[in-house]
Amino acid sequence: DQDALTVFASELQSILNDVAGPLGITVLYIDTQVNNVESFEPGDILTLKAEGGGGTDFRPGFEYLEQHGLTPSAVVYLTDGICSRFPSDPSAPVVWAIYGKHKEQFTPPFGEVLHIEDQPTI
Repeated sequence: DQDALTVFASELQSILNDVAGPLGITVLYIDTQVNNVESFEPGDILTLKAEGGGGTDFRPGFEYLEQHGLTPSAVVYLTDGICSRFPSDPSAPVVWAIYGKHKEQFTPPFGEVLHIEDQPTI
């Protein structure tokens, strides 16, 4: 939902400003398919808007990276955790940023899990 995206955008803005360096951040909007792709560079104001919705499949985002020859330093996946369709473990580190009432039950087969606040604190 948009509230979760607002919280997530704030965190990504910090990463963009402090960590991303000249490479920037690419955001994929995914439900059961990749619905949109946006790139942000240092100095950009990062805003996220919901694209798609309904159903979740973790595989299309990782497939997109492979098909487009993208080798990220890390993948951060915002999810409510309601999905059991995972790709094989990618070569990049993965952080599952999970929010919502199902976060305690979410146990992905790879990566680190980070619980985020359900409501914006801005």
